[in-house]
Amino acid sequence: MASPSPREVQRLCRLLEPVYGEVRSLARRLARSDPEGDDLFHQALERSLAKIGELRDDGAFRVWFFRVLTSVQRNRHRSWLGRWVDSLRAESLTADAREELDAHAGADRMRRALALLPAEQAQAVVLCDVHGLSVEECARVLGIGAAGIKSRLVRGRKRLRQIYVQRFGVAATRRQAAEVRS
Repeated sequence: MASPSPREVQRLCRLLEPVYGEVRSLARRLARSDPEGDDLFHQALERSLAKIGELRDDGAFRVWFFRVLTSVQRNRHRSWLGRWVDSLRAESLTADAREELDAHAGADRMRRALALLPAEQAQAVVLCDVHGLSVEECARVLGIGAAGIKSRLVRGRKRLRQIYVQRFGVAATRRQAAEVRS
């Protein structure tokens, strides 16, 4: 692979600057930890720098970068969700564990619930409901049709409600969903 030109580096920096915080936050949410998210973000930066010449419309950078980020995440962690779910299942939900879960803030509860969703549903919910992408933008990021995104959102939101009731004994509220954004 040829090293990027200074012009390509400048272009990427210019386009990334207005959305830096948002895409870094998305990387951390997709990776489900800050250090892993930062690694994911840096790998996405490397890939986007290598492919910046393929971006024809600077106005589409945000969605394009989200697509690169989610692609890198899929490639890095094809089985991460399975391992995560297995580790959660392995934890005993004793009374102490249940008290600890109840003591956490709503954002922590939402992160745990998202970890139990299939990866496709979790990505759609995070991109649309947390980061505010439209269904069409989310479809472009994930490379599927809008109908597929709508289906993933409906199934993901329904499963989140079930998880909240089953795991946490409470119903998810719009306020709690908003807390995960902070």
